Amino acid sequence: MIRKNNFPDSRFGMPWPTLGLLTMSFCLTASADRVESRPLRDEPQRRRQILRELGPSFSLHDTDHFLVFHDTQRDWATQRGRLLEKSHDQFYTTMQQAGWPVRPLRRRLVCVLFHDRKRFSEYARSTDRLLEHWPNGYYSSSTNRIAFYNDATSAELRKFGASIQRQQNRLDQLYLRLQDTPGPAQPARRGAIEAQNQSLQRQLEGQRRQQWLIVERANAAKTTHEAVHQLAFNSGLQKRGVAYPFWMVEGLATNFESRDLNRPFGLGVDNPTRRTMLRRAAQRGELVPLGQLVVIVKPAKQSNAQRNTLYAQAWGLFRYLFERRRPQLLQLFRFHATVHGGQVGPEALRQAFADAFGPLEAVEAGWTRYVAGLKAQERR
Repeated sequence: MIRKNNFPDSRFGMPWPTLGLLTMSFCLTASADRVESRPLRDEPQRRRQILRELGPSFSLHDTDHFLVFHDTQRDWATQRGRLLEKSHDQFYTTMQQAGWPVRPLRRRLVCVLFHDRKRFSEYARSTDRLLEHWPNGYYSSSTNRIAFYNDATSAELRKFGASIQRQQNRLDQLYLRLQDTPGPAQPARRGAIEAQNQSLQRQLEGQRRQQWLIVERANAAKTTHEAVHQLAFNSGLQKRGVAYPFWMVEGLATNFESRDLNRPFGLGVDNPTRRTMLRRAAQRGELVPLGQLVVIVKPAKQSNAQRNTLYAQAWGLFRYLFERRRPQLLQLFRFHATVHGGQVGPEALRQAFADAFGPLEAVEAGWTRYVAGLKAQERR
């Protein structure tokens, strides 16, 4: 999600229905290779100023290209820093391989990490006037920062944790019953309790593994998503102060979401969750018509399901055009960078899309075939 104060509610970012588990996996073969670049210059005055603004609970972890301010455990902030650097490397590798001109960063980018959602929400309201309840992270083009919190503290995970705690309480009760049941006197009863105890232990271990995976994948995906927003607006690919169509900004970012930190990610490889959402919406006839999609800048207030469908559609359309019409997609980015006043109306957006890719009816026909063909990829 991105927040641009230049226009009403022009933040861009992600709703993360954590237990729905937006799991994503993107690859580019060169992702494991480190992009050659020197650490950016130090800016001690800027660091001190941001620390004063955020308050005494915050510390700073710096990487080659990012200043990571955090009120979290240092290990978690350090891990986010590594992933931000991976996002930087993957973004530049992808753009270089695609032949899209992007300039190196001029100074370190700022990331603000919060331990829990409450403090994150307070910061979002006070700093960026972000009032929506759904985002778990966002990029603000007014401050040029990204901000998010640890999904381990989300409301959804707390509910999941409460369920695990209830299971643990049952296990503790079984253990006490086991202690009170002598084996020689009541072998059958003790054996039944032991079997129940082992079964419950296995369930509990499985739930804890699932909880860990949910947290790790949600945190990884939103880190890479928001980092790519920030990188796009600081590398010349996108221009701050311009109200881009939703499908362009969110399509780019969703194509860099990562669920597995041990694998490369980026434009070029499948995103199972986005693809599944897109296919299901297409099968139900719920996709926004292309003529309407390409003119959306700020989506209207929607349900979580509708919002997730819109993000999935942005992912798929961007992926389709990047694969099939890459030079024309770059042409559209360049068009928006030249817009005076930062914003154009729906008809101008629709015309710019048609100028880049051809008649909307023809593009939509090819796009529809592409979405229908995504089903076969599931068997790979």
